Amino acid sequence: MAYRIDEYLDKVNDGSKLVSRKDKGFAVRLRADYQMPFEPLKLFVNLSHENIDSTFGNFDRTLAGLGAQLVF
Repeated sequence: MAYRIDEYLDKVNDGSKLVSRKDKGFAVRLRADYQMPFEPLKLFVNLSHENIDSTFGNFDRTLAGLGAQLVF
C-alpha cells in the first residue's frame, strides 16, 4: 500500500486554459506466485487498485493480470 502526493512543476492544459496540477492518491498492489511441480514454470497473478484525486481530474483504476514465467 502506498500514499503519494504529486505536485507538477509545469502547468497542464485542461482543454481551455493552463492549470496547476496536484495529485493525492493511494495504491494497493498484490501479487501471488505459484511454483508448478514442473520446476522451470511459475504462474503468477497481479492485482492493483489506484485512486487519485487531482486538480486535473479524478482517477479510479483497478487492474488484474495473469502470467507465466519460464526459466531455463
